[in-house]
Amino acid sequence: IRPAPRCLAVPPRLTLQQTRRAVGSRAAAPQPTNVTITTASASITLELLNVQSLLPKLPDVRSELSQRNADILCFTETNLRTSTPNRFVDLPGYTIFRRDRVVGRKKSGGGVAVFVKNTLQVTRVDSSLPVCARSHAETMWLNIKFNKQRSTVIGVIYRPPSATASQTNSDFDHIEDQLQSIRAAHPSKKIMLAGD
Repeated sequence: IRPAPRCLAVPPRLTLQQTRRAVGSRAAAPQPTNVTITTASASITLELLNVQSLLPKLPDVRSELSQRNADILCFTETNLRTSTPNRFVDLPGYTIFRRDRVVGRKKSGGGVAVFVKNTLQVTRVDSSLPVCARSHAETMWLNIKFNKQRSTVIGVIYRPPSATASQTNSDFDHIEDQLQSIRAAHPSKKIMLAGD
């Protein structure tokens, strides 16, 4: 009988609370930004967090979600790869929408994801603009329908830090172009931007 193959040890992963303690005096730990969208007949809660790698923090997100019960969860810097299936980052009761960082477009990392409660109607909205090679901004646009008459377009944006003014200008120009394209396609809808 052969012995079972030995596995390499899995490196420890920090919880959000451990990360907050480890950060200590260097900087404040990231906290979700909470916004309530109020319509004539509904109130929707949206939270945004720069998660800096979603997979290892998913257990904490799930436990905090049971206490917070947000309708829309937006994450930047998810660090998910296109090869990571959605079932690995599933949140019960939510539908996930992802835009992972394009491979070869800078170093690994980045990406945005939005989890929307299954009770809301959501469609992905594409700006009519092609991906700009000069811009490193990562964006995703969703149309959230509250009821038959009301909907809002939500744009989730992550812009990696840039060292040059030229790169920063390219990123902001591309974000503005996308915003103008979305505004032209949906002139009567409110647009909400969430991002880092």
